[in-house]
Amino acid sequence: MFKQTALLFVCALALAACDSEKPKTTPQSAEARADNPMLKFQDETVGKAEKELNKGLENTQQRLNNADKQ
Repeated sequence: MFKQTALLFVCALALAACDSEKPKTTPQSAEARADNPMLKFQDETVGKAEKELNKGLENTQQRLNNADKQ
């Protein structure tokens, strides 16, 4: 009974690993994204968020470097 359960578990893990490699959605071309206002807004929002995160990371890194110098 234990061997069957273990084998079933291993098979389930293998199938899950194979499934996770497949893309969940089809990638959209840049033209299609530009035509869709919601996707365009999403891209702009993500871009702004990335810029703010990078600024925060740079600021934090600079503070850590200054603290190390003291």
